[in-house]
Amino acid sequence: MKKTTLLAASIALALAGCGGSDNNDNPTAKSFSVTAIDGYLVNADVYAGENCQTKVATTGKGGIARIDGQYQGQTLCVKAVADKTMDESRGLVKKNFELKAPASKDANSQVISPLTDLVVKHMDANQGVSKADAEQAVSAQFAELKAEPELLFGDYLAKSSANKVAKALNIVGETLVSHQGLAEAHLQRLVEDVAAKVEAGDKLDDYEPVITPEGGVESNHRPHIALSQTELDKLTQIEVELGQPMTAVV
Repeated sequence: MKKTTLLAASIALALAGCGGSDNNDNPTAKSFSVTAIDGYLVNADVYAGENCQTKVATTGKGGIARIDGQYQGQTLCVKAVADKTMDESRGLVKKNFELKAPASKDANSQVISPLTDLVVKHMDANQGVSKADAEQAVSAQFAELKAEPELLFGDYLAKSSANKVAKALNIVGETLVSHQGLAEAHLQRLVEDVAAKVEAGDKLDDYEPVITPEGGVESNHRPHIALSQTELDKLTQIEVELGQPMTAVV
C-alpha cells in the first residue's frame, strides 16, 4: 500500500513539473523577417544592437533573413562584405559597407536600406530625437519625390519596375551606397535631379548619376546591350558542347 502511495505521489510531482513548464516567464519569442537592400543583398551579415555587436543571421535570396524575436526592438545592421556579398541588382560587392535600421518593437518584418540608414544617422546626430521625428526629417529631404513613408522606408525595390517614384528611391539609395558619407547638401541635389527626371517622364532604367567632388550631379547611364526580339530568339537557340568552338550569331 505504501509503495502505491509513493508511486502516485511521484507521478503527481512529475505532472506538476510538466505543467509548470507551460507557464515559463520567458517563452521563446517568435522570429521576424528582415530584408536587406541596396539591390537585394545576399550573403550579407545581419547584426543587432546599438553598436552592431551581435551577429544574428546571414541573408539569403531576396536579401531576406529570419531573426529571433529576442532581438526585436534593437537597432539592426547589415554588413555587406567585399567578394562575399552578392547584390542581386549590381553583382558581387567589391567594397565593404554597412547599413542600419532603427529599432522597431512591433513590426513582423523590417527593411534595412540606405534610406533607413539615413534615419539612424539623423538619430545619432541629434541625441534624444525619436524614430518618428527622424523619419519625418528624412521624409522632408525627399519631399520632391512625394513618396509615402511606407514606400520610403519599406521595400521600394519590390515596386521599382512599375512605380517611377520607387525606381527613383532605388537610384538614390544605390548612389548613397556608392558615395558613402555623402553630404546633406549633395543628397538634396541628388534628390532634385532624380525628381526632375520623374517629373519629365524620363526613362530611369540604368540611370546611375555621378556625384562630382564639388557635390554636383552629372547624368550617367550604365552600359547595356539592347537586342531585338529576333536577336534574343537566336540567343536562346545557342548550344555549346564542352571543348567545341562557338559559332558567331549573325
